[in-house]
Amino acid sequence: MEILDSPESTLAVKQAQALLRAWVLGEAPRLEAELDRTVFIALPRAIDCQDERMALLKSIALEMKSCRNLFAERASDPQVGLCVDLLAHLADSAAMPVGSVAARMIPPGNQSVARADPLE
Repeated sequence: MEILDSPESTLAVKQAQALLRAWVLGEAPRLEAELDRTVFIALPRAIDCQDERMALLKSIALEMKSCRNLFAERASDPQVGLCVDLLAHLADSAAMPVGSVAARMIPPGNQSVARADPLE
């Protein structure tokens, strides 16, 4: 997936895309590295809209780090599914049309995880 360099393509959007890409591809070491990177991004004291996105992304990353199996099916670990849905929302929020990532990640009615890279 090409990450757009526009004013709307914030660090939070780019990092959400990186996390989502690693999750979709099933790359556990890369996902762990991206989660660690996200958790350690510093937030400024005065928070604006973009900083709120980063704060939300950091919270999602912390929640994902507490999951036993980041690649569990939604039925066995709804927490993972919720985190991935929130990542998709953040990744879509500025760089792509709404629903573009989430719509291609998990087909409706199918709880299995797509392993092709829908972000390209």
